[in-house]
Amino acid sequence: MSERARIPQTPGETTIDADGTSRQVKKAMEPSDLDFSPSPQSILFTSFASLSGLLLGYEYGSVNGIVRSRAFINIVESPGTVALRDDYISLILPILFCGALLGSIAGGYGAESFGRRQTIIAGSGIYSVGVIVQMMVGVGSSDALGSIVAGRFIAGCGMGSLTTGTILYMTESVSNQ
Repeated sequence: MSERARIPQTPGETTIDADGTSRQVKKAMEPSDLDFSPSPQSILFTSFASLSGLLLGYEYGSVNGIVRSRAFINIVESPGTVALRDDYISLILPILFCGALLGSIAGGYGAESFGRRQTIIAGSGIYSVGVIVQMMVGVGSSDALGSIVAGRFIAGCGMGSLTTGTILYMTESVSNQ
């Protein structure tokens, strides 16, 4: 034992360090001392964070059916086309995740700079703008594909920021008790 004369073994016993600081031994925590029952607040915050992940999955899953619908094909391609071109599908589907990647990086910086709540609010607003851009596509529009891709990218940015913000907010707001 280097700098301590003796290590105390019982709770309440006091030891003095080499620098003269006295320390009192406390009772060690036992596994039975921990309470693992969830509080209503932790259930609420966990549910809130899971909704942002649900939004991402729903957005990606729903577009798989949309790109195969006759109405959508007629908007993006010319009326009477049977199926959407593979390169269009390859652009429309993953562009959401490209935006989500960028949004999650920006969301991390935003959460540190402006706060978690503001990042969540901004992410929700950006996602809404992306959805509005996607909805502004008109039948026979010359740039329907560009509008859809831009809207999905913007929505992805909002979703990435939203997901990052909610997870950070949840982990810092729920107590460990």
